[in-house]
Amino acid sequence: LFLFLLESIAFASVQDIRTLTLLRLTDTQYQCTGQSCSPSIVIYTANVRRCQMACTINIQCRTVTYNQLDNQCEMFADIPAHNGYLLNQIGIV
Repeated sequence: LFLFLLESIAFASVQDIRTLTLLRLTDTQYQCTGQSCSPSIVIYTANVRRCQMACTINIQCRTVTYNQLDNQCEMFADIPAHNGYLLNQIGIV
């Protein structure tokens, strides 16, 4: 299981370009616990790279988890420091 946090986002005013910095945490899953948490979006992708690409395409994606066992890519608009917490998922890489 991989967790990617979007560390910074920059928008170009003239062009429709989004620049992202991804922080990769292995064996970690994000759980949003607050009442203000937005619903997640779940898709299935062939690999972790396609999950990352799906997050970069989704303008609201701030956190994404990818489970290699079932190819599940879960995208969140929330940032772990603001809502929720990180869970250790040892051995699910």
